[in-house]
Amino acid sequence: MHKDTGRTRKIGELLQRELAVMIAREMNDPRVGQVNLTAVDVAPDLAHAKVFITHLGGHEPAQKRWMR
Repeated sequence: MHKDTGRTRKIGELLQRELAVMIAREMNDPRVGQVNLTAVDVAPDLAHAKVFITHLGGHEPAQKRWMR
């Protein structure tokens, strides 16, 4: 985790909301309804962000499903 400043926290929250909207609107996969964006960790220089997700169904690890 990076040091959380007010600016990076606000940008992370904005990214989380926008990604959730984009995923819901633009992906035509029924499994998408089972995915939650839990957090976004933005680097202090705003060059990178880590997006954390949870998947609410199935037995196959979510990482394998999303890497196909």
